[in-house]
Parts: sequence; structure tokens; C-alpha cells
Amino acid sequence: KGVLRDVMIPWYNAFRFMVQNAARWQAGASGRVFRPSAVTEADNSLDAWIKAEVSELIAFVHQEMQALDAWIKAEVSELIAFVHQEMQAYRLYTVMPALVAFLDQLTKWYVRLNRERLKGADEDAAQGLSVLFWVLQQVTCLVSPFTPFFAEFLYQKLRVFSPAFNQPTKDQELFGSADSVHFLQL
Repeated sequence: KGVLRDVMIPWYNAFRFMVQNAARWQAGASGRVFRPSAVTEADNSLDAWIKAEVSELIAFVHQEMQALDAWIKAEVSELIAFVHQEMQAYRLYTVMPALVAFLDQLTKWYVRLNRERLKGADEDAAQGLSVLFWVLQQVTCLVSPFTPFFAEFLYQKLRVFSPAFNQPTKDQELFGSADSVHFLQL
């Protein structure tokens, strides 16, 4: 009961909010298809992820970004590092409280404070939706060993927004091109 209330429902609500507002953005953007921005797309390998994070931090200085976007990306990065550290030490019991705390921050702070921005039809809304997509993508990949069926459900719904979806590629480790979330590494 607690896992459903504290993990699954908030995670699904953030996912549903992103999908609904991406559809709203597409309808208001004169026929354009929502694709997450290149800033949030990255190779799924750990080395490429670290390089992308460093280059993204450098780009942060040169580019105007919403403070909440930077905050939630930093929170995701901290969560990923924490989960990797705890899994390497076989302390799996500490992962779920950290995930619950993160999902609480995502839904109660990021989504609520950005609600009006994410409901827009301009480029700022697209950037915010791209960040929310990236967060959901990272969390879905990260938590797939703990919630395999729910993570797979969300992955199949999220992958249609990925630029790699239905593109001929030999790299089956890209988000969107892999047939299952369980083929991805984070």
C-alpha cells in the first residue's frame, strides 16, 4: 500500500502530466511534433552520461536556463550516483527511501511550480517538457530493476517521444530504439 501511494502513483502522475502537456504543446504548435531537445538527449552509457553532464554544466554558464530545470537535473544526477553507489555496496534497502524522496520533490516541487510553464505552447514550454521527459527517462531506466513491469510500461509510452524511436539504428542501447527498458544501461 505504501509503495503504491509513495512511488507508483506519483511517478505515474508525473508521466501522465508530461504526456498530456506534450500533446497539448503539439496541438498548439501548428502541427509540430514534440521531440525532447538535444540538450537532454544523451548516450545511455555511463562514460557518455558523465561527459554529457560535464558539458551540460559548462553550457549552463553560457545559456539561460530555468533555475528549477537545473535543480531537478542536479537531483536526478545525485539520485543516479546514490543508487549506483548503494547497489555496488549491496545496500538495496536504502534505494527505495531515496527514490520516494526524489519522487516527492519531482511531483510536489518541480511539477507544481512549473505547471503553468509546462502547459504553454511556446519554446519555453517545450524546454520544460524536455527536462521532464529526461527526468522520467532517467528514473525509468534507473528503477527498472526494482519495478520491472511498471518501468517497462512507462518506457513503452515514453519511447515514442524519443528521436531514436522507429529510426534505423544499430545501437540498441539508445533510449527509444531499444525494444525494452531492460536492454538499457544507466
